[in-house]
Amino acid sequence: MPVHTSYQRHPLKSLIYLLLLMFAGAIVFAIIGIVLGFAFFNLRLSDLSEPLNAQNSEILNAFKVIQVLSTIGTFIVPAMIFAKIEEQDIPGYLKFNFSQPLTLFLLSALVIIASVPLLEWAITYNENIHFPVSLKWLENWMRAQEDKMDDQVKALLVMHTPGELIINLFMIAIIPAIGEEFFFRGCLQTTLLRWFKNTHAAVWVTAIIFSAIHMQFLGFIPRMLLGAILGYLFVWGKSIWLPVAAHFTNNAVSVLAAYYNQKKGADIEHMDQVAQFHWYHYLLSAIFTGAILFAFYQLAVTKKALSSDGERLD
Repeated sequence: MPVHTSYQRHPLKSLIYLLLLMFAGAIVFAIIGIVLGFAFFNLRLSDLSEPLNAQNSEILNAFKVIQVLSTIGTFIVPAMIFAKIEEQDIPGYLKFNFSQPLTLFLLSALVIIASVPLLEWAITYNENIHFPVSLKWLENWMRAQEDKMDDQVKALLVMHTPGELIINLFMIAIIPAIGEEFFFRGCLQTTLLRWFKNTHAAVWVTAIIFSAIHMQFLGFIPRMLLGAILGYLFVWGKSIWLPVAAHFTNNAVSVLAAYYNQKKGADIEHMDQVAQFHWYHYLLSAIFTGAILFAFYQLAVTKKALSSDGERLD
């Protein structure tokens, strides 16, 4: 068996390569997106510093192009280059394993749906965390950044036609699900696992970084919990497409809900309000989320054991 480069290189060095690829890709693809915005959508430099206006379709379309290219350049391209550097085998390193049972993909989507009330509780808890007086300035800055991000998301989520829905599903659900899972679970978590030699440490540290890099501080805890769920799906399922399916479900549900509510006449400005659940909804959500993860684990481990038996029989 050939010794892969990744086994000879210290994990810290691999992480430095991964970060350099991420920053380089982000810069290059952002520039490409801006140039395309100037060329095809009459984008101006002043528009880049202005709040995103849903009424200006030209500027909105330009930002959608920049958003897609930014995700591709920040996550997808660096992840694939990194996988090539580490093992010379992109599908093997990122675990492009499509042979998993359909049940695992269904459970991956179902666990996200079951966890909605639990994550909503985490959002409420997170938003009610207040810093001491000495750090009030930091809390105010974080909340101001959160408001800016919310305004941008609301502008992007304005949808009037099925075509705009499809574009948003591609931009907000498909591309980020693929890109972020390739990068965080496929590359970062794999490298941290090689360094820590501990699955739980690798999953949770990756989840913390996954949440922090979104720069949405009031949603840090729920996004960290989501990242941990995605991490365990990848570890147990041995396929990058399982957390991709779960991540897609999480994002697609939000996009579809926004589209449905707008078609019913709801105001986009009020769509970020946290849903109100009773205490027993949170309890049931925690129970069902745990039960589905346990079922996923049992099925994935059983399939792995059967596969190993098959290999020994051969």
